[in-house]
Amino acid sequence: MGTRLARRMGALILLGSAASLLLVGYTAETVEGGGTISGTVTLSGSPPRQAAHKVSDATQRPACGSSVDNDEVVVGSGGALANAVVWIDGITHGAATKRRNITLDQRGCRFHPRVQAAAQGSRLTVVSSDATLHNAHGRQGKRTVFNLAMPSKGMRVNRPLNRPGPVEIVCDAGHTWMHAWVHVFDHPYFAVTGANGRFRLPDVPPGRHTVKVWHERFGTQTRQIQVSAGGTATWDVALR
Repeated sequence: MGTRLARRMGALILLGSAASLLLVGYTAETVEGGGTISGTVTLSGSPPRQAAHKVSDATQRPACGSSVDNDEVVVGSGGALANAVVWIDGITHGAATKRRNITLDQRGCRFHPRVQAAAQGSRLTVVSSDATLHNAHGRQGKRTVFNLAMPSKGMRVNRPLNRPGPVEIVCDAGHTWMHAWVHVFDHPYFAVTGANGRFRLPDVPPGRHTVKVWHERFGTQTRQIQVSAGGTATWDVALR
């Protein structure tokens, strides 16, 4: 009886631990005196040289052309860096998340847009605007999120974004240069920089927060930022 009781108690403890893990996450609530984190992401120094991708397979050229521009690094006026993802890391409570539908288009043998971000539970629509075979393969680490063969122009396939984390997307149909990212968050405090390099995170709970900026070529930077009630904290980030 003692051994059996011990086993039952152990099982209950394990179940309780699992339940507590499931309860840990982000909690939506009304933000009193919310502040803002904003800034600009720039590239320090000259942009790297990016040679266009040569299309060696003649059967791919009707859809792809003889070469495809390299869009890994997009730099605007004053070194403004596009396609950088900025977010508050480890935040556990704040404004409600907003699910939305986003689109990834395969056009001219490139993914458009290259970098996106969305809240957990949003839906991704993968589109092919090319009259050639594409295979959009999305992965989170070693886990396949979706693997979509899309042989026809005009195809559209919807997939849910259920797990937080970056989804890396490649084309497994011979277009080795095709690359995209969708960053999925369980909170609303994230942004992707456009051509002007700017970002803005509104309605942030007052306090000290860990903010991160990521770029696929230049890595990640982190800073602790203090947000005051109703105030604006600025972080201008220079990536090298």
